[in-house]
Amino acid sequence: MKFWLFILMSSLAHGQNLEVILPKQKSVLSLSEMKKKLKVQTVQIEDPVYGSKKEFDGFLLQDVLQLAGADPNAKSDELVFTSRDGYSPNISLQKLKQHVGYLVFQEHATPGRFAKVQQGKAKLSPAPFYVVWAEGASLKEEVPWPYQLVKMELVDWDQKFPLLSPNSTSSNSKEQLGFAIFKSQCVRCHSLNLQGGDVGPELNVPQNVTEYWKPEVL
Repeated sequence: MKFWLFILMSSLAHGQNLEVILPKQKSVLSLSEMKKKLKVQTVQIEDPVYGSKKEFDGFLLQDVLQLAGADPNAKSDELVFTSRDGYSPNISLQKLKQHVGYLVFQEHATPGRFAKVQQGKAKLSPAPFYVVWAEGASLKEEVPWPYQLVKMELVDWDQKFPLLSPNSTSSNSKEQLGFAIFKSQCVRCHSLNLQGGDVGPELNVPQNVTEYWKPEVL
């Protein structure tokens, strides 16, 4: 009995880890380590995922990145989040500086756990980590709200995804405007030229989605 309890506790502890990948290094931060080295913050927001007022305990997102060794002078322009199911939204570092993000690990009222959220037909816990924003629901569509978070990566977007960006076009072209929408809304689930998200279908290999879906359906 004690043996199986040990295995269960070890499994739970392992599940409370966050992989952080930086341009020059990679680390794994445990919840216990973050609690020891960072100030635990309590944040109350109107939460767009739950659709209600929530109070969470967590850490400032910038503090977590600094703990992992993030270099403010490194050539990075995007922070990419990865959830347990492969969902990978991103946020520009410029936008990240404009808002206050938190990496939360529990609800304040129920230490050690989250209430479950509705995802499709299923209900699941946001654990081990959930990213929320101080401005709450007013930022619902402007920033990502990834839960079941297992990894964060600072990237130079064009270097990490060289086959995604329409670099040969001018900055104000229709292609660039369309890409800006794709980058902020679509790549979190879909890949293009085999680069990007893993949740939804690939959109250009072996055939472009516009060749077999009607424009009005898209």
